[in-house]
Amino acid sequence: MRPIGSECAVSLEVDGQSVALPFTEETLRVQPALEVREPLLGLAVPRFDLTRRRVTAGCVVARTGRASIAALLHVCLGCREEPVHVPETRGMYSSGFSLAEAIDGFPKFDLVADRGVERLRYRDLRARGFELRGLVSEPLYLRVDVSGGEAAASFDTVPELAEEEHFYFEQGAVVVDGVAMRGVYEFALSVDTGLQWYASGRARNGRKAVTFTLHAPLDDSIASLLEQTSHTVDLGFRLVNTFPEPNHAPTFFVRCEDMVLRKEQKEPDSPDELSSPYTFSGRGAMSAKVVREEVMS
Repeated sequence: MRPIGSECAVSLEVDGQSVALPFTEETLRVQPALEVREPLLGLAVPRFDLTRRRVTAGCVVARTGRASIAALLHVCLGCREEPVHVPETRGMYSSGFSLAEAIDGFPKFDLVADRGVERLRYRDLRARGFELRGLVSEPLYLRVDVSGGEAAASFDTVPELAEEEHFYFEQGAVVVDGVAMRGVYEFALSVDTGLQWYASGRARNGRKAVTFTLHAPLDDSIASLLEQTSHTVDLGFRLVNTFPEPNHAPTFFVRCEDMVLRKEQKEPDSPDELSSPYTFSGRGAMSAKVVREEVMS
């Protein structure tokens, strides 16, 4: 989850808005684009001619927070619904997101990376995939794998990063088929959008894949899942500041449907031994929702 890369200030620009990403690490780089040798077979090799098109690749890792979560979900999932007012609340709005089916459903965005000695703008990027990861009682981190246009020197000012609340992973946040999973101390939700850029400037959309892995001791709630063929995984996270509020309700939700629990899970040799990870896999039926006090543009 923490790639080998330099810490720097990174801002995300999408739909004309610029959002600073908190606690950022990145491995952004420019590399030769792929050239299709045989379109019918889908074979591709790197194009090493420096006069030809080069593309950006790598990833950005950031904490999830109040100010950045909507923009991050938009570039990762693609489809965004208009905010709607939450009934029986004052000034609370809900905005939904879902995983896009086609390439055009994922918005293009720019990343501005200020590394101190240089400031670069990576243009016309799209998300190739992402991973949402959490340890119990720790902040949620989101890694976005990107691919797209070239980089150029930037003289734009990176927005100031205001101190904000962050989303945390807590016990009871993982719910499978309506049942809260007990003892989950770590999880990782990975999505591969299947996006690939080529030297011609066009992109190719492959098969999407959604993988959810949880780490927990074996108990009755997990053992019963092995008997079922399809599962719905729900995640709920709340904002936490320096002093957590016990009654603060979750405001960031994720749902993965039609997930299949892999059968090769290894049971622990003794009750005191932690089991191996439990992994669910699916093919893209995923959505998210964020509830905030103001309308999200």
